[in-house]
Amino acid sequence: MTRRIAFIALGLAVIATMALISYQNRPNACAPNCNGENLSNRDLRGVDFKQADLSQANLNRTVLIGANLQFVDLRGANLRDARLDEADLSGANLTGADLRGASFIGVQLVGADLSAANLTGAALSRVNLSDVKLDGATFRQARLIGSNLSGSELSGADLSQANLTGANLTESQMSGSNLQGAVLTGANLYQADLHGANLTQAELNSVNLSRSNLDGANFNLANLINANFRQASLRGARLDEANLAGAYLDQARLSSSTLSGAALQGTILTGADLSRAIFAVVRRDT
Repeated sequence: MTRRIAFIALGLAVIATMALISYQNRPNACAPNCNGENLSNRDLRGVDFKQADLSQANLNRTVLIGANLQFVDLRGANLRDARLDEADLSGANLTGADLRGASFIGVQLVGADLSAANLTGAALSRVNLSDVKLDGATFRQARLIGSNLSGSELSGADLSQANLTGANLTESQMSGSNLQGAVLTGANLYQADLHGANLTQAELNSVNLSRSNLDGANFNLANLINANFRQASLRGARLDEANLAGAYLDQARLSSSTLSGAALQGTILTGADLSRAIFAVVRRDT
């Protein structure tokens, strides 16, 4: 009898030990406090990290597809080349996070904070970013095709060489932003604030910039074929060598702007304010 009890006790001890090892080796074993943890190159798809502290954690190349990251603290975390497709990042704090090359296809970001985050080369096509804090974020060479950025705060943001084809940027705040070489073909920037923005060599064919604030913006060498500038403010804007063929500038305010060498074939300027505008060496060919 004593021996039988001893065997049972030993068996229970083994089971308990195995359960403990299994618990410690579970994908989210460090939760809720994963601050500074090294979780790089791991497959954590579908894992529940809700409200966990992952600040300063290393998630480089980690697969987080479909993971629950609601209200997670990811401040300063390394998520370079991470796969976050279909993950739920609602309310997550990613301030200052390294998200270079990360994939966000189908991700939920409602109420998330991406302030000062580095999203260089990240894939964010068709993602809803309209309710996301983006102050000081870097989107250089990011893919934002068809994304919703309406009403977003992007003042001073680096969007150089980003692909924003067909993106919704209506009423967005983008003063002083860097969009040099960016692709915004067919994008909607109705009533957006882009005063002082750098759009040199940008692709803006068929873009909607009606009623936008473009005062002091730089469009030098930009492609603006069939662009809509109706009732937009372009005071002091630079459009030197820009291609404005077929563009709509009716009732636009172009006072003190420069259009030296610009292509204006078929451009509509009905009712536009051209006082003190400079048209020296206007190019008529396309």
